[in-house]
Amino acid sequence: MRHRYAVPVLAMLLIALVVGLGVAIAVGHNPMATVDNSVLHWTVGHRSPAATTVMSGVTNLFGPAWVLTWTLLATVALILRDDTVMRGLTVLSTVAVAGALGTVFKAACHRIRPPLVDQASDYEVGKSFPSGHVTGTAALVCALALALTVASPAIWRTVAAVLALAISIFAAATRLYLGVHWFSDVVAAIVLAGAVALVMPAVVRELCVALSPHASPRFKPYIDPSIDANHLRRLQPESEHHASVAP
Repeated sequence: MRHRYAVPVLAMLLIALVVGLGVAIAVGHNPMATVDNSVLHWTVGHRSPAATTVMSGVTNLFGPAWVLTWTLLATVALILRDDTVMRGLTVLSTVAVAGALGTVFKAACHRIRPPLVDQASDYEVGKSFPSGHVTGTAALVCALALALTVASPAIWRTVAAVLALAISIFAAATRLYLGVHWFSDVVAAIVLAGAVALVMPAVVRELCVALSPHASPRFKPYIDPSIDANHLRRLQPESEHHASVAP
């Protein structure tokens, strides 16, 4: 029972941390102000024309348009691969929910971006907390890491999680280098995306459980979690299957 609620509780705590930080920033008591300013000053002092050109191009790959494109492609690919919507819908809903929460936090916190004089690329003046680029990217890669390793050994789940974190940090680094976000913006984005990615598989499963009895016979196989579970067991490596049936 405790294990059942561990992930939702962890996700709620992570979101509460983001909310708390946002409230502190909104009322003018940012606990990360010193770190924010130090990181900004360091990046401004360590730029080069070549690196700025590269970072300006790379950061676009983590923008909303590309994240939406990658998300839709991943969703369609997973649904076609599985013949069920579970994994694809989980990825899609994770990115959508994380993006929606990020938008709400931006509007509520109303944080100003770093000064234009410190920005290295096209000037950005929209609300800053949390970073939309990083929220979307982290939500996508975290959701994929969980979805693609759901039936894998622990070592591969760990590798996938580390890779997702590395990509998220790289996306954050591009935003910091260009001076378009504060350090606390990108930290909050990664934490928020991770929290949503943790809880959405269970949410999607419960939604499918609720809808399955009311679905037509034609569509029920695509949303029935029990069918999805059987399919995922067939996706397990053959060696694992043999190990599970060995005396």
